Amino acid sequence: MDYIAEEIFKDKTPDSKALLLHGFKRKGSAFVREYEILGGQFALSVKISAAGDVSTKLTEKEFGDEYTLHLVPNAVGDFVGKIRDAYKKILLEIAEECFERNAFKCEQTKKIISHISKKYGDEPQFLWEKYSDSAVFRRKSSGKWYGVLLTVGKDKLIPGTSGKVEILDLRIDPSSPAAKEKKYLPGYHMNKSRWITVILDGSVSTREIYKLIDASYELADAKTSARRQH
Repeated sequence: MDYIAEEIFKDKTPDSKALLLHGFKRKGSAFVREYEILGGQFALSVKISAAGDVSTKLTEKEFGDEYTLHLVPNAVGDFVGKIRDAYKKILLEIAEECFERNAFKCEQTKKIISHISKKYGDEPQFLWEKYSDSAVFRRKSSGKWYGVLLTVGKDKLIPGTSGKVEILDLRIDPSSPAAKEKKYLPGYHMNKSRWITVILDGSVSTREIYKLIDASYELADAKTSARRQH
């Protein structure tokens, strides 16, 4: 996979039904589609494997030669720039319409995302392009965050440990018993007295996390916040 496609399709999984609706055709276990670039001067073939690997071939139609200069990072010039922009636009459209984000690998994280979607109708919002494995849940009525999913080095939370973990930051009432629970950590990159961090490694049960999410959702309500200030 070239560097442009690798960046665009990072942490994403193909949706076979969406690919077919988008004009792709099955070829064995893969999906293929042909595009035209720059008014038909170039033909772009896009092939997507069942595993989500994306391969492309750009051909200059007049001569039948393969064109690769758009994949050279330091290649500059108006013409190659136009080709690269058109190429990126097509791949971004495919990623948006035919792929799903797969930023989080932990099974507990996936259950939490599904639970929030079903109960509150909220999907994770990926606000930071640089950090594709970070997302927030925002309450519609107030616009406030009530959950933040992050992938971090475990040593940032527990000194002396290693590896990466997925965590969930949640709002907490400082006066509640939960705020004093040792199994929750102070909010990572958040207000330490009003947010907690839960490591999504099974050390806290999923059912318990659901209750914490409900409490955080309530605290993100504008009316609730106003009452607590009086």
